[in-house]
Amino acid sequence: MTTETITLFIIGFIIVLLFLPSLLTCARAWSSGAAIPLMTLMMMRFRGTPYKLLIDAAITLNHSKEPASYEELERTYMAEKYAINSPEDLIETIKNKRNDQRTNSST
Repeated sequence: MTTETITLFIIGFIIVLLFLPSLLTCARAWSSGAAIPLMTLMMMRFRGTPYKLLIDAAITLNHSKEPASYEELERTYMAEKYAINSPEDLIETIKNKRNDQRTNSST
């Protein structure tokens, strides 16, 4: 093995280690019916949002027949980040926001 081959192997291994958690999370979301594009997941990671929290909330909302887009979940999290500590908090915030919008639009 040459030095170049070893260097490429090490770089490839580091890249796999960096992206493996994202791929596993992507697979978990996909198998639960709340598929997320890999690029959306990567952008969440780069922005520093807790992507596992958002995916757990998306899965729960999807199973309760009230799906939300990842953009809505991330936007809501960013607006209320200090009040949201768990997927349940995010789900409650989303539902309250939707109820407020329904109430305001009906008056």
